[in-house]
Amino acid sequence: MNAVVWTKPWHRNVLALSVLMLVAVWGQHSPELEKFTKDKQLGFSNYIPETLGDWTHVTQKPLEHGGNVNYNEIYQALFSHPELGRMAITLEYTSDSRQQFELHYPDICHEARGDLIIPFPTQNFQLPDGNSVNAAVMSWQAVEGGHDALAAYWYVTPEGVTSNTVKLKWDQALSGLLRRPTEAVMVRFDSFYRSLSQEEQRIMRLEAINDLLFHMSEALEPRFSRLLFKQLEDLKI
Repeated sequence: MNAVVWTKPWHRNVLALSVLMLVAVWGQHSPELEKFTKDKQLGFSNYIPETLGDWTHVTQKPLEHGGNVNYNEIYQALFSHPELGRMAITLEYTSDSRQQFELHYPDICHEARGDLIIPFPTQNFQLPDGNSVNAAVMSWQAVEGGHDALAAYWYVTPEGVTSNTVKLKWDQALSGLLRRPTEAVMVRFDSFYRSLSQEEQRIMRLEAINDLLFHMSEALEPRFSRLLFKQLEDLKI
């Protein structure tokens, strides 16, 4: 009888799934979590300028309140460029990313809503200091009409920037298992489509995101820019 080769990929996958199932079962039977420092905010709207290069602030969505809101703070604003069109910026902060307090995941949220999702390879966007940030990229189309956009997003944690949703969910599951609160920020750009061919549109949307992201990073105070593009640290408001 052949010996089992434990280093094969299938074994690692089974082991990882087994651990996640155990974490999920434990979470169902563990005492209800209490959100850590639930009133803490970073003050996004205090730091984002009204003008970013040739981008002009058009409107901002009011902050949501209510019992079903698990994040601490969300900033959603629409900017417009004379040539590159409209762009939405979404910044979401949670002081506690364990289990039911975790951030929104754009791909999962849009699929749950029934939108058409097309994932693309991750993209490096250049920053003014010569560094770059690696972002997950996808296009989404509302099935009932309305907006179509190319979205780029990433998450900032005390360990740094990640665009890997699976890794982040794993880290959050472990945080829940260990009852150890972890802060996190989601940074998201949605560049809305115009009437060009699909490939031309995607190239132009990526250029638009890179342009606004570059001007935004350049305009922010260095300590706040780090929170969105490098590493989550304690910001004294």
